Amino acid sequence: EATLKRLRKKGGSIALEAANPKYETRIFGPFGALESAFSGAYSAGRTDLVRLDSTWTWYSPRQALNIRAGDFINAGFSWTRPIRMAGVQIRRDFATRPDLITLPSPRLSASAAAPSILDLYVNDVPVLSRRVGAGPIEINGLPPSRGFGQARLVLRDEAGRQTTISAPFFTTPLLLRKGFVDYAAEAGVARRYYGVHSNDYADMPLATGSVRYGLTDGLTLEGHAEVGAGLASLSGGLA
Repeated sequence: EATLKRLRKKGGSIALEAANPKYETRIFGPFGALESAFSGAYSAGRTDLVRLDSTWTWYSPRQALNIRAGDFINAGFSWTRPIRMAGVQIRRDFATRPDLITLPSPRLSASAAAPSILDLYVNDVPVLSRRVGAGPIEINGLPPSRGFGQARLVLRDEAGRQTTISAPFFTTPLLLRKGFVDYAAEAGVARRYYGVHSNDYADMPLATGSVRYGLTDGLTLEGHAEVGAGLASLSGGLA
């Protein structure tokens, strides 16, 4: 990536007055991924190179875990203050497990008076069609989505009678399914003057931690702690 500040014509040729290129290097394998980024600045014939981030990352899909060493931004919530740190970070990473649905999913229930064909639509998109017997019907695990949605369940029996049930629903990544835990813990030192100096870190160590727990499908508890530099803070919230 590069940003050219200004081009100036000089003596029949084009002279570059300023530029800000960005360089990234990445190596990955069974050991994880090692990456480093630099920012360059060229101005008035002078070139400066500043290191941005240098990080080693290792993923464990089995435990849905992410371990990172180097430069990173600590985890938190909308009501906490993220900072740049250098050290070690361990956090739950559900992105490594696409088979896990962490958002609470709506449940639909109905009753069929006779053997029927069930068709399910989510936002007018067909997602399920199957035969069902007479009696109560419950559908769990609708396709994950975010925001407002509309589910429509259609039952058609052999005589051609049709029953339609519509239900609006709302899903948000702020909620976790009941029993799910999301967490992150960091230890290291604070980084200062990011993008200006390559290696400027605070002297005093610090540690932070964040946790979310799905108490119910409609209630998620949150907690955050910070310790270091003469400060100890413990806070909580809910969604």
